[in-house]
Amino acid sequence: MKRSGSVTVFLALVITCCSALICALTESARTAGTRFYVRTMADSAIDSLFSQYHKPLWECYRLLGYQYGDDGNAAQDLENFMKPYVENCGWYAVSSPTVQISKRTFLTDDGGVWFEQEILDYLKYGWINLNCTPASAEALWKQVHEAQIMDEILKDYGLQSKQAVAMEQAIMRIHQNLSAQDSMKQEARSLVRNGQNAAFQRASNQLSGLVHSLPALIERYDQKADAYSMSLSALKQKHAAQLSQLQEENLTAIEEQIAVCHEYADRDGQRRQALDALDDSNDAELQAISDVQCLADETEAYIEEAEDDEEDGDGIDEDALWQSVAEAWDFVPIPHSNITPGIRDEKTESLLETILKLASKGYLHIILPSDRQLPEGSIDTSNFPSRYAVTPRKGPAVDLLRAIAVDEYAGAYLPSFTDQAQTPISCQLEYVVAGKSSDQANLTAAAAEILAIREALNLIFIMTTPSLRRQAHEIAELIASATAFPELTILIECLIMSAWALVESFMDLRLLLGSQKAAIYKTREDWMTSMEDVLAFASTLRLPAQRLKESKKGISYEAYLKLLLFTKSSEIRNYRTMDMIQAALVPADPDFRFQTCLYGLQTSVSCESRHLFTNLSFTRPSGDSSKGYALQFPIRTESVKAY
Repeated sequence: MKRSGSVTVFLALVITCCSALICALTESARTAGTRFYVRTMADSAIDSLFSQYHKPLWECYRLLGYQYGDDGNAAQDLENFMKPYVENCGWYAVSSPTVQISKRTFLTDDGGVWFEQEILDYLKYGWINLNCTPASAEALWKQVHEAQIMDEILKDYGLQSKQAVAMEQAIMRIHQNLSAQDSMKQEARSLVRNGQNAAFQRASNQLSGLVHSLPALIERYDQKADAYSMSLSALKQKHAAQLSQLQEENLTAIEEQIAVCHEYADRDGQRRQALDALDDSNDAELQAISDVQCLADETEAYIEEAEDDEEDGDGIDEDALWQSVAEAWDFVPIPHSNITPGIRDEKTESLLETILKLASKGYLHIILPSDRQLPEGSIDTSNFPSRYAVTPRKGPAVDLLRAIAVDEYAGAYLPSFTDQAQTPISCQLEYVVAGKSSDQANLTAAAAEILAIREALNLIFIMTTPSLRRQAHEIAELIASATAFPELTILIECLIMSAWALVESFMDLRLLLGSQKAAIYKTREDWMTSMEDVLAFASTLRLPAQRLKESKKGISYEAYLKLLLFTKSSEIRNYRTMDMIQAALVPADPDFRFQTCLYGLQTSVSCESRHLFTNLSFTRPSGDSSKGYALQFPIRTESVKAY
């Protein structure tokens, strides 16, 4: 009997369609899960790679970095970290993972910005307390910068006193020449009056020599005066831009000092007229000397001839003859000048100049405390990041908080001279400031920068403290002829104030290098030296150690170094800090280099998976997608990691 199978077929088709739908939905979920599984596998692998950070770098400096070899080794390591996931993938059916390195970011990239980021991430935990806020640090440095501008300008114009003194010395030589001429004329008159013609001739020849040398002395003055005027013009151009940066009160004080320099130059015209008159009278004086010399010779010859004929007649009056020669000699015109030399104490002025010259020479032995030794460490900079791994900063300029944070970190982890660290390189913080190849050179350079700050601020304090300014003015009056040349007195006063500020700065550095504190802004109680100490130092080059006095409100040597770091570019600061960290780690790990120290990594992971729930067929699929439905399908994911 025939039976209808339509219902059975219908149900079979319905079940088949439902099963296909269920399997498709299940396979879709499994495929999505597989992609998440692959992403987890890639992230886990890169996390495992980054867990192999350089342990000494973290333990000693709290920085994380992976010592990167090359792309091939890194990819192989990542694939090895993925193997457990492949072997235990279960229904996710992952196979054949491969890794490609898309991007590498090292701590030295982008001007060391990632090195900065590591430091900031570390400081988030509050393990270092900042000593100042960005606003106070910026305000402080602006004041210091303005003080340095004033110091540079005043020092340049103060050193013009050296050329002014050279002009006064030239005037003094002229004055001495004229005085010598007058004395020699009187001596020659006495000789000729006594009939000593030979001695008179020698004396008059010496007088002629003095007269002949006078034009050269006048020319020397002209050269010094021209050099002074040219220097003033050059200084005016040099400091024009800097003057515009000063606040009004400081600008007024500076312009008063500059005006004095120009007033002194303006008086040069009057002097030159008087000196030209001296030069013009030279020929007449030489001719008069020559005429009297001839007259003396003729008189002597006449007397000798008369003595031969004395028996034939009456004797002659020799005394009257020589008296007539002496009277003729009286008419020899000795020039006189009302030009008065402006310097009365050349020695003291010269000693003050010697003090200022120390600023550009070696003075480390002067400021070094007696219980401290000069460091002798040397630095091999051949493999330093600052030599071979410098890259430009691409992002925005570093903000103040970031800069202060890096400075504080450097101060906390890098020793300075006052720490007396027993390490091969003991002046590491000074290296970040100066970048020299030896401890002593770095200490010298850092001390010079601190000296510049202290000298500027000390000079401002002297200028604004009436009692100190008065002492400087009194010494200037002793050196110069104040009544005749008030302008020269002011010039020398600038020289004295600059020398005094420098000696006080030497005292500040002695305190700092002795692990004591020195004030940023001095008060009268903080001031240590007197004008007598300055003059004594000029003679002995020994600081008055008994006057050393620590400032309770001052800051330490390390704080001054961090203030200097604040002025450096972020690239210089970052790379030099890395230099010192690398130098400390290399002895234990010779292969460690910051330029291969990984901060971030981006990878591309490719693998395959196969369909499971849609692989229900009575026939064997070819697996070739061009001929039908493919069982294998690729999965690709990106993974990014940074410390």
